[in-house]
Amino acid sequence: MPPLSDIGKLKRLADLFVIAMKVDGVISAKRNQAAIDCLVHHGLRERESETFLDESFGKFESGMIRSPEKTLGDVSTFFRRREHSFLLAQVQTILEASEISENSQAFFDLCCDYLYRK
Repeated sequence: MPPLSDIGKLKRLADLFVIAMKVDGVISAKRNQAAIDCLVHHGLRERESETFLDESFGKFESGMIRSPEKTLGDVSTFFRRREHSFLLAQVQTILEASEISENSQAFFDLCCDYLYRK
């Protein structure tokens, strides 16, 4: 388990990954595995990554994650600026795990606004 100080930011990152996976309305197994792999890269074990994503799915389904902009703002605040391009690459990896749609591209453009341009 990562340090307690990192858990909050990793949970917010899981929220962002869930939004990326659900951008087209359905979640593919490939996108789900890509999100797990990305969280593992941040120091979580695979089971912990699955748990974080499950919690985020629950929040998404219950309406607690409403705004991609709010989630992106939280992620951009919690992670250092030098990490933003890596996070953007991880979102891109998740989106590219399935066919890219207009919604996927629009979400990626929004991520660029928060994690690259700002």
